[in-house]
Amino acid sequence: MATVKGDVHDIGKNIVAVVLGCNNYKVFDIGVMCSCEKILQKAKEYNVDVIGLSGLITPSLDEMVTVAKELAKAGYKQPLLIGGATTSKMHTAVKIAPNFFNAEHPVIHVLDASRSVTVVSSLLNQNKTDFVDDLEEEYDEMREDYYAGLEDRNFLTFGEAKKEKKVIDFDAVPPAPVPNKLGITVIDSVNLADVVPYIDWVRFSFSIDTVQFLPFILLSLSSFIFICCSNIESILSNLGVTRSLSESWIPKDFR
Repeated sequence: MATVKGDVHDIGKNIVAVVLGCNNYKVFDIGVMCSCEKILQKAKEYNVDVIGLSGLITPSLDEMVTVAKELAKAGYKQPLLIGGATTSKMHTAVKIAPNFFNAEHPVIHVLDASRSVTVVSSLLNQNKTDFVDDLEEEYDEMREDYYAGLEDRNFLTFGEAKKEKKVIDFDAVPPAPVPNKLGITVIDSVNLADVVPYIDWVRFSFSIDTVQFLPFILLSLSSFIFICCSNIESILSNLGVTRSLSESWIPKDFR
């Protein structure tokens, strides 16, 4: 597994590695910013069964295409897994798969870490052929839909596009009025009772001492909110927060 060249993000990749490891798969994580040459070299050195590529930023998509092309050129036979925030099944089917996909070594987009075990097990068991055939059929349909959509597009020239620009009638739709006051406005007359309905209780519980509120968190959310609402003043008082917002509601320790 590797994060491709130009990308330093590895949280998702690390999660996948942990999930696979917990299911008795041996994972070789070669890190981030991995060049195509390094990925190919390590795959051969470790004699892996599956190669996984990860990436978060958009340029990583092009790098994954490059890796797929080089894998095909070098004659690698391992299935290729694609994952990451910017990746998608459509991009995998249209841009990556045509460069490497066949019955022996398919290219598969893995939506998230929870799917990785299912995908890898399907590739390494006796039902691989059926799994790959279904995937190939799905990718073929996606490519057909993608290219059919391109044929239906009619692009305007730059001059025509300028004529289609949106014209705003500011007399009919006047701009927003100028505020009565510019800059910071301090609201110092809000009662605590008025604020309570707007508090996100789940985040509130984690922003304070979570240990003493752990029993509340383990209760149902409705019960937890009832307990917090009933004791809000004492809770905030223990945190050093005054009842009124007249002092900007800043905890005493931070004034």
